[in-house]
Amino acid sequence: MNDRELVLEVIRRLGHPVLDFFFFQYFRAYQLDYLLDFSPRRIVLKARRIGFTEVDAFDTLLTASGMWEVLQAPVKAHNVNIISKRESDALDYIVRVGRLRRAMTVDCSAQIGAEADADFRSYFELGPDNTTMCRFHRSGWAIQSDTQSEDAGRSREGHLKKDEASRYKFARQIVAGADKIPLSNRALRLSEFSTPNGTTGPGEVFSEKWHNREKYSNYSRHEVLLQRAIADGFPITEAEARAECFTDEEFEVEFNGRFSTGLMEYYSRQMLELSRGTPPSSDATRTVLGIDVASEVDLTSCVVNRGYGNAWFFEDTYLVRGAPYATDRGRGVLGQEDIICGIIWAVDPELAIIDASGDGAELYGRILAKLTAAGSRTVLIPHSFHKNGREWKATWCPRLRAALESGAQMIAEQKPKVYRPGASEAVTQATAKEFVDVAFYDHHYDVLRQDLMMIRRKQLASGITFESPRTVNGHGDSGWAAIMNFSICGAARAVQRDDSVYNEVAKLMETTGVEIAGADCGDYL
Repeated sequence: MNDRELVLEVIRRLGHPVLDFFFFQYFRAYQLDYLLDFSPRRIVLKARRIGFTEVDAFDTLLTASGMWEVLQAPVKAHNVNIISKRESDALDYIVRVGRLRRAMTVDCSAQIGAEADADFRSYFELGPDNTTMCRFHRSGWAIQSDTQSEDAGRSREGHLKKDEASRYKFARQIVAGADKIPLSNRALRLSEFSTPNGTTGPGEVFSEKWHNREKYSNYSRHEVLLQRAIADGFPITEAEARAECFTDEEFEVEFNGRFSTGLMEYYSRQMLELSRGTPPSSDATRTVLGIDVASEVDLTSCVVNRGYGNAWFFEDTYLVRGAPYATDRGRGVLGQEDIICGIIWAVDPELAIIDASGDGAELYGRILAKLTAAGSRTVLIPHSFHKNGREWKATWCPRLRAALESGAQMIAEQKPKVYRPGASEAVTQATAKEFVDVAFYDHHYDVLRQDLMMIRRKQLASGITFESPRTVNGHGDSGWAAIMNFSICGAARAVQRDDSVYNEVAKLMETTGVEIAGADCGDYL
């Protein structure tokens, strides 16, 4: 008889209704596989929302209370230290333990007798010092849940649980500190479980442990994904799970255990298809131009955004490839300084925003000088991706997505207009419309949607950023032009929060969080 069979036989002999409920009714097969795995090292690749944290909390409760020893499991009663990725998760874990503990103290004297019931419940009575932990009176051991930090769990003797281990900013410091305690004592267990979080950045340590089975051969492994949970009867459907994810790629990561490279699709094809719209027949009330410039290697893209009342439509996209920044009259080569001025004069936007990063700063200066000399009404705004670029992307990429979802920003049916090199005459404000009609031809390629789909969200140790890979079709240039455009147009205001209300709520939540963090755990246990 192995350890699992022995424990289940002991539970049957005890005949305690609460134990029978949890082991034979409540937990599904995949949860029991983990719960009854008494290996000293366990690693779990799991899906979200399948009840895994609850079964781990039950394991923690049985360990610290000493109940595993009563059930003759090879698990030493001791402190259990849990490390969570954030403070709210640490509190949630304690709340789960508290709910399970209360269930274990339900009066069962009518079923097993008063004396046996009192003895059983005594294992789950709490001691007096539960201000920052859950300590059991009979065993003397405690459960403590911490937020990840460089020193989390470093000096605490006991079993170690690492909740959402792939999300730790301080993953390597925790391995160097907290992990050493159970690894140096064979009587203590180390358990880590998580959804995947890529193979680099914060998720690198967990990914290495999961994939390098030779190096970490002493770990027992559990892969608990959505389809296994559904097959074992957990109350969730694939449709419900997909409803929580914005893209197919996010669904694969959160529910099917996919280790991405760290780059995740952000603007899905489905969402962009749903954002298609036809502008009203009336004249636009506002026009904004976004310009992402590139040298002769990539594409320069100009995206036109027109406002009709409260609705905005990305309408036209102009693409320029292979043109130098400066016009060379001697060689008869028209540069981007003239081409972009021609587009601005032809479109006649109130505002235009241009990428002035790196070499683009000189091009911005040349275009600004030409617009000023011609008395153009367009206000040209420089933007630098090099200065606070990550923070800017982290703000405006999600805001554009929210606007596309809500319908505040739409994408009109369009054929991008591609520059045909050949013109050498200087472009003026008077000849701009004719120049655009002749120098650009319509293309069938739906460049704006394709470029938006190239933009990926990337998880870094220090936060989130957005990137786009370089391909033969460019670098997501039209997508970035559209996001720059959106950042200065009125559609942005349709999805921005009311900062006065937001600040008040944030302050209230911050205060509440402090109160919760310092509260007596007895409130939740």
